[in-house]
Amino acid sequence: MNTDELPEFVFDLLAKKDFNDLSANEKELCMAYMTAEDYMNYADIIRSVRSLDASIPVDPRAKIKVVKPNRSSSLLFRPVPFYQCAAAVILTCACCYFLFSQAITNRSTPDVEFMKADQIKGVPLAEDAYPEALIVEM
Repeated sequence: MNTDELPEFVFDLLAKKDFNDLSANEKELCMAYMTAEDYMNYADIIRSVRSLDASIPVDPRAKIKVVKPNRSSSLLFRPVPFYQCAAAVILTCACCYFLFSQAITNRSTPDVEFMKADQIKGVPLAEDAYPEALIVEM
């Protein structure tokens, strides 16, 4: 049986009364969710947890030691001085400048050479100038 499905009033009855002490109406409601044996087992568990809690001495004057995580060992949470941040920004800007300026100068020189109009020679239209695989007879 899944105890997550039990209604809250059943837990209240488990904590307060034994199965034999329940009224007829309360027994009927509890029997809809569990057997009498299950009821007694759950009630025993609740009583044993209560007695265990009561047996642990608690000193209200005791100071609770709060343990803070050691963040200095982690590189992510380590404090960074201002000059290191400034140096990182300057180096990043310099690298971007050199990379992008080199890319722009490479783009300005074309890889294709253009021919002037007087350098273009005519293409002969004779049949013997073309490969035979491209000639289609009609």
